[in-house]
Amino acid sequence: MLMLDVDRLLWSFRKTAGLPTPGMPYGGWEEPKAELRGHFVGHYLSASALM
Repeated sequence: MLMLDVDRLLWSFRKTAGLPTPGMPYGGWEEPKAELRGHFVGHYLSASALM
């Protein structure tokens, strides 16, 4: 989990909020055109809370 880049995880959130989007978004579920974007981030936050 510590290997994941937070800027890449938050890319879609920041884009939607009109904030600067440093870096590139992750692909797969987090791809900007994917309907599931943000889904993985929810799992990441849940796992982080359990650490």
